[in-house]
Amino acid sequence: MNRQDILKKGIELTNGDRNATYGDITENMKGMARLLDVLMPEKAPWTAADCCTVLMANKLARELNSPQGRYTHEDNAVDGTVYWASRYECANKEKLTNPLQKD
Repeated sequence: MNRQDILKKGIELTNGDRNATYGDITENMKGMARLLDVLMPEKAPWTAADCCTVLMANKLARELNSPQGRYTHEDNAVDGTVYWASRYECANKEKLTNPLQKD
């Protein structure tokens, strides 16, 4: 599977089955953010983009600890690219800005 295949599969999943099952990614991640606000109030408020970052970290951790070897699991590659793109979409919908960026 090459990078184009990975991206195509991610698009198919997020615009098809997953979108139909879970709805809009930003709304879905906002729901996760509300849960994280309750579970970890010391880190609140969580954003939808933060939740995508957490899921990206999960995929990276799985890759680094995979018994099959690093960087070999297709699902992590597909989901990782989807979470990265979703984080960008969520941040734009939430109108987030980079606190380190100077005006």
